[in-house]
Amino acid sequence: MTLPTRLLIADHGNSGLREALRPLEALGLELVPSSTPETTRSLMERGEVELLVLERDQFELLDRDTMPRIADRPRPIPVLLVTEDAEAMSAIIAGRTLRGTPWDLVRADAPVEEFLLRAEQLLERADVLSQLAKARYQASHDDLTGLLRPRPFGERLREHFSATQRHRLELALILIDLDDFGRVNKEFDHTVGDEVIARVGETIRTSLREEDIGGRLGGDEFALILPFTSRVDAARVVARLATRIRGLSGPPTGLRSFVDQRRGDPRRSIRVSGSLGFETYDGKDLGTLEELRLHSEQALHAAKGRGGNQGVYFRSLRAGGDRAVVGS
Repeated sequence: MTLPTRLLIADHGNSGLREALRPLEALGLELVPSSTPETTRSLMERGEVELLVLERDQFELLDRDTMPRIADRPRPIPVLLVTEDAEAMSAIIAGRTLRGTPWDLVRADAPVEEFLLRAEQLLERADVLSQLAKARYQASHDDLTGLLRPRPFGERLREHFSATQRHRLELALILIDLDDFGRVNKEFDHTVGDEVIARVGETIRTSLREEDIGGRLGGDEFALILPFTSRVDAARVVARLATRIRGLSGPPTGLRSFVDQRRGDPRRSIRVSGSLGFETYDGKDLGTLEELRLHSEQALHAAKGRGGNQGVYFRSLRAGGDRAVVGS
């Protein structure tokens, strides 16, 4: 395997750990010493090291309240804990603190060859975890937009509906369908259509709060789950999304080369807009998840029937007033 090139040595107490591991440099490894917790955290945040070596008494560095969760990185930074006390106690502490992060123990008086072996094993485990995480992400997320695929989106929707029902919280479901998207694929080639879909996906992703969930249900259909969101706040989100989607109109990035090949007009642009339908749930005013879905779909159909480029709230639609239109 390829050996790690940069080992972060957290020698905050100047115990000589850096000097003890210096023989590793003869094997082609770069040792990056750090004398303070702040420097160690900064190097890990920037992803400038591949493995962290620290002594048992430096465990405060791994307090999840004071440092980023290294297990959440695309490729976790493994931890090699140097210990002089009973391994059982160190293992208990490490197991509780480093959940999701590859870690191992090595005694301070171990030969340098053992340090090297354990570093190799940790990096191999980190590679496997990284590959598994990538595979899980690709299985659950749409390649073009980065949004959830239909099945995992449906699973998350069921989870949030159940939580809303149990705790009497608030929930909003927004459905989005691009207006006249078939025209894009007819007038331009499929790469232009893919570009529009990708840009809409990016617009949705950048509009989400941390707790919100976005999905691509297929083709030019999208959906959002907004937990803890009232109908007023949901209407604001819908209006904002309608405006941002409309703002994507214009010449696509790859259009010029395409129209040049066909001697077309390079000034041609694409009109992008969306129809949005949404429904809310307060934990008791709907009977089933299917009602929530059906109401959102009916609101979406109403938005499209009114010409698109607008949002419709199901409750206002049912009331039959102009208040049903949002962001037109």
